[in-house]
Amino acid sequence: MKLPVSLKANRTLIIILLISFAIGSLCVLNAWKSASAQNERKVNETRQISPVTHSERELYQLIMQQREKRGVVSFVPSWNLFRAARIEARQLASNQDGQTNAVQILKSLGYNSRNIRVIVLHTDNNEETSRRLWQSSAQAAIVNKIKKPCQIGTGYATGKKGRIWVVVLAGVSKGTNDE
Repeated sequence: MKLPVSLKANRTLIIILLISFAIGSLCVLNAWKSASAQNERKVNETRQISPVTHSERELYQLIMQQREKRGVVSFVPSWNLFRAARIEARQLASNQDGQTNAVQILKSLGYNSRNIRVIVLHTDNNEETSRRLWQSSAQAAIVNKIKKPCQIGTGYATGKKGRIWVVVLAGVSKGTNDE
């Protein structure tokens, strides 16, 4: 079978087409890798806070929204504080007093125990929301007055003692109102 085009006569054209195809393939591959890297970065950013439960995230977002409305500095979320708050909430909800608490956990991680504040919200009413509990608590007003930057973590658990939310702040002096 004979080709209608002579390879010898069009060698230059074929080489140019092959080189163009190779360059085009490399450009497409490079663009795909770049888009993939951006998506991976977004996934990693999401994973930073993804282990946080819906109830914990809801309380965290409520606190941040209130601070934003008042024009005070936002708290920085800390995975260590979220974990410590969750452990504290689970222990309180299951009536396991006397075990390791959030302050002891954070102290073992290098936090200054004098700069840790733990706030506990409790309800036996299944209909009561974290929003209503937080807004009616005296601690909410105190937290909203804190002007110094600090880290925050929230925890949530249910158990024998009802529903418990714990807010842990680090970098707050206990002796003052931090105003």
